[in-house]
Amino acid sequence: MVMSMCNIIVHKNKDDDLSIIPSNLDVFDKIQLEKVLQICRHYKANNGSLAEAGRALFDVSRNKRKTTNDSDRLRKILGALLE
Repeated sequence: MVMSMCNIIVHKNKDDDLSIIPSNLDVFDKIQLEKVLQICRHYKANNGSLAEAGRALFDVSRNKRKTTNDSDRLRKILGALLE
């Protein structure tokens, strides 16, 4: 379900942002989610991948990790925010 949710989110346009962002999130989380969606859409519009978006989003912390599966990490974060 998370994977399909990520695909739906990336394919929606900016005007649909308010309809995808859950109303039960704090303002802090909503702002973060809006920025993540913006970055994902940017990479999608430029024929990029979820992995490229993840590398851009985790550009510092990924260097501290043993494994750097950025697309999986991004899917999990989006899934947690959108549950």
